[in-house]
Amino acid sequence: YAEAVLCVSKQLIRVEAFADARRFAAAAARQQNSDDTSRAVRGRALALEADALRRLGNLDEALALIRSHNEQRAESLEVQLAEARCLIDLGEPSRALEAIRRARSAAEPGTPRWWRITLLLSRTLKETGKPGAAEEILRVAAVLYPAPDGELKREIRSLRNTLRSANDHENG
Repeated sequence: YAEAVLCVSKQLIRVEAFADARRFAAAAARQQNSDDTSRAVRGRALALEADALRRLGNLDEALALIRSHNEQRAESLEVQLAEARCLIDLGEPSRALEAIRRARSAAEPGTPRWWRITLLLSRTLKETGKPGAAEEILRVAAVLYPAPDGELKREIRSLRNTLRSANDHENG
């Protein structure tokens, strides 16, 4: 039941029905027990609820919700990313870096999800005035793990080119 409710919540976010998405995510979180599967579902539900709040413009409430659930915050990659996005939207990208790094460490290296988190890390480093570090993250990642084909590969290439230009301009 909870998995289906989470799917509905995710679809509602896609169509920008954020208040409804929040209600569905909160309902899914309440349906869970304490076993490992349920903890994972609670983490995803918490992340979706926080994302809906963030998209509604309730950034402080979204961050408070995340921080009030320390267990899911520590265990769930989705919750760590939700926290990072809230901090970025609050204009605190430096504080978001820690959550992004935790999420990246939890993701399986080289997977599309890992690459999306790596892109977020690189963009956030650039936003904090560290384009050299942002470019280095992508350079090393590309050496260790081939980028997946398609849109993600184009996005990686585009960001690397942007960072290279920024670094060339900065250095000379």
